[in-house]
Amino acid sequence: MKKVLDSVSAPHDAEDTRTGAQRRVQGLDDLLTDILGDGLPSDKGVKPHLSVFVDADTLEAAASHVKATTENPHLIPDHMPPTRPAKLAGHGAIGPNLLMYLLCVSDFTAFLMKDGGSDRQAQILNAGTAKYQPNLLQRRSVIARQHGVCATPGCHHTHLEIHHSIWWSLGGPTDLDLLVGLCTRCHHLLHRGRLNITGNAVDGFTFTTKAGRTLRRRRRRSNYRQAA
Repeated sequence: MKKVLDSVSAPHDAEDTRTGAQRRVQGLDDLLTDILGDGLPSDKGVKPHLSVFVDADTLEAAASHVKATTENPHLIPDHMPPTRPAKLAGHGAIGPNLLMYLLCVSDFTAFLMKDGGSDRQAQILNAGTAKYQPNLLQRRSVIARQHGVCATPGCHHTHLEIHHSIWWSLGGPTDLDLLVGLCTRCHHLLHRGRLNITGNAVDGFTFTTKAGRTLRRRRRRSNYRQAA
């Protein structure tokens, strides 16, 4: 690490009058900017981020609500229309004002989703056995399908790695319905033989321990309250 920092903090030329400390601070800033801008190598191009999941109806209702409360403070509607709340991965439901702020400062990706079965999105993004590494859109699709949370029941970590439920080395295709997002800890447990995954995203993944015990996800109550 010291060699890298020394390299990026070297004087630009003979006219570089910055102190050593100033060059090191600027070098570290440049280094982190490049890394964060391109995504960490371990994340295969997915940049460090917060994940917010919201359907089109909720997004439209939130935009109308915030616009009304901003432009007409004396005509504030009591509640948003009854839509599904936007959810911040690892945190829970968020209100319309925070949603619109995050939308204002962020990029977003639209996905065609269909609950309870395969959809056109999976068919479009399937890569078969021709490619091992899931592409960036496949990774984002898996993260969106799981609302940014590790698929292992009982785990709520949000830093996800993409795993082939049928190992690619054993003939498993790089198809969306056979890809699952796991946190680093659960991914390591799987490759150490302490966790097993079978199934697919359409019918559901089954998680079992080394002893054969099936892990089941508990339902979590929503603490969402509509903002006035």
